[in-house]
Amino acid sequence: MDRSRITDRLFLLAGVLLAPVFLPPYAELLGEPVRTAVGGPAKLFFLLLAAAFAARSARRFSPRSPARTAWLLLAVGLLLYSCGQLTLVVYQLVLAVSSPFPSLADAFFIPAACVLIAALICLLQVYRRSGLPFDAKRDFGWVGAGSLLVLGTVVAFVLRPVVASSTGGLGLLLNLAYPISDLALLVPSLILLRVSWRLRGGSVAKVWLALVVGFVAIAAGDVAFAYFSEMGVGGLDSVIDLLFLAGYMSIARGALAQDEIAG
Repeated sequence: MDRSRITDRLFLLAGVLLAPVFLPPYAELLGEPVRTAVGGPAKLFFLLLAAAFAARSARRFSPRSPARTAWLLLAVGLLLYSCGQLTLVVYQLVLAVSSPFPSLADAFFIPAACVLIAALICLLQVYRRSGLPFDAKRDFGWVGAGSLLVLGTVVAFVLRPVVASSTGGLGLLLNLAYPISDLALLVPSLILLRVSWRLRGGSVAKVWLALVVGFVAIAAGDVAFAYFSEMGVGGLDSVIDLLFLAGYMSIARGALAQDEIAG
């Protein structure tokens, strides 16, 4: 059995073991302390794993390669995400308090999204110069515009009641900033997936499918958190945690898949 299949099975096993902690009715039976003790470190682990393999992939490219810069930026963005998640773990497991919102973690998460957006834009330039089949009008134009229209409509529809019901303040700004930054992250991700999908069945498509699925899951978690927290809807924290964990796991799998290509 090759390395890729072994890795796939390990990630599948991890998902099977972790999912019951967050899914009803098991989440209710185990309780929030168990979910916090398992979920926080698990999310931190997969983020650090993703950052480490993104950095390793970057080192495999020549120093002057734009791909090296792009994967290094991905590694930095994921490391910033890891710092944000570590901050939440300290709140929850060291200080034994509920994670405040806003908190110090937001000082890492927001810049992380900006760095990841820069990384994806850099990767788009790499693909344009790579010699892969690429149609600038269709891939950049139609796919980018279509993605922006659909995702922008969803974000606007969900966030409109959030703005209407909010009393303002930093919490509202962050609840708007996260989904909007996710939208900015998803558009180039979908363009990259479109380009690499022409090589479907190959390793490049697998990398970007895993990364896009991860970014979509994170965006869904951010939108859900913004909507439910501002609307005062409770009882769904475990589902939101599961979305973030699934996103981090998928991004980690994508980073490992890139390393498998180079290795």
